[in-house]
Amino acid sequence: MAKLVTISPHILYFNYLCDLVHVESLPGHMYFSLCSVFYNRAFNVVIRRDNNRERDGLALRRKFEDDTGISLGQFPHKWCSFMEFLVALSFRMQDEVYDEKGIYDASYWFYEMIKNLGLVSFNDYNFHDHDSLVVGATIDRINRRTFDYNGSGGLFPLYLPQEDQRNVEFAKQMTQYLFEHYKHK
Repeated sequence: MAKLVTISPHILYFNYLCDLVHVESLPGHMYFSLCSVFYNRAFNVVIRRDNNRERDGLALRRKFEDDTGISLGQFPHKWCSFMEFLVALSFRMQDEVYDEKGIYDASYWFYEMIKNLGLVSFNDYNFHDHDSLVVGATIDRINRRTFDYNGSGGLFPLYLPQEDQRNVEFAKQMTQYLFEHYKHK
């Protein structure tokens, strides 16, 4: 007799987040291992207005429940995961850049942020257990805002920053980045 396997709603939710940004088909392989580290680490609000990005990330839980009809029930943690933060930010970027051809979709922006963080090589083919420490240090750099003045080492590096990006909320960093890098697209 076949054994019935029950999958936790939280595993389904993780897979849902990965599907939203097409983790399985990003350039250079799949990134489930990297995203698993993102999913198990918190996004910390340092600048008050970044609580909006936290809310956007947490809203993905409701979207999952609405889209799938599956209740997440009592979530194991109340904080927004770094994965939720990045996925929500990817969709915000998609909404900011009009694109008839659909090139600049949420998966494009998710991969762009992985590149900006210097994590492209951490695909599933190359990911090893000790890499979780490197990825964790990268998340800490974002959460503690220890990236460079111009945003290098962060999500949105600029060539000509008007102000110290460590003191700028992520929505404004994103807008400045898109203007500087994609205004002609």
